[in-house]
Amino acid sequence: MKNELIKLLLERCFTDIVVQLSDNNWEHFRDYFFIQSNYKTNMDDKFKSKFSYFYRLRMGARQKEVFFNLLENGENNFSKILETLYKINNRGLYLSFASKMLHTVDNSLPIYDNNIAFVLGLPEQNNKGSLETKLQNRKYIYQELNDRFKALLVDSDVQSILSEYRQEINKQLGVSGIKSGGASLSNTKLLDSLLWALYFVLAK
Repeated sequence: MKNELIKLLLERCFTDIVVQLSDNNWEHFRDYFFIQSNYKTNMDDKFKSKFSYFYRLRMGARQKEVFFNLLENGENNFSKILETLYKINNRGLYLSFASKMLHTVDNSLPIYDNNIAFVLGLPEQNNKGSLETKLQNRKYIYQELNDRFKALLVDSDVQSILSEYRQEINKQLGVSGIKSGGASLSNTKLLDSLLWALYFVLAK
């Protein structure tokens, strides 16, 4: 979906998107703030459990242990995250989970999600060929995701749209809903949430 159409739909579907968020996602913001607030300062079992549930961290116990070690060390190399987790048992090139780690470390980076990939029309993940071929495919998709988010976020119309949604979320949740425990909702995460909700609105 081209950026101009995305902007148009975010404007036209404002009420439906807010309803989708309120029906499914207000608690999402609260859990998100818990994760961002406790990252690095308090990564205890409660944090790991909350993170695993929130981000649907489906992987083996050893991979999960390594995942949190990488996160705690602030790993920000996309390829290293993918390869390190893969080499534990030669299974799973976790594009989505790698992007979630990167976003936790730097909330200006976007999160890969199947719904958002559909809305943006991102390339599909390739599971055929060599490891290097599949790695290059994931890196290409993630770069496309970054490029699309950057283009949208610098657009003055999108900035105005995000501002309108922020005001509505503030009204729904209060000040603590938009900023809590030292964590705030970056424009990247706000756009992520809106695109996620837009997918369900369009699917109805």
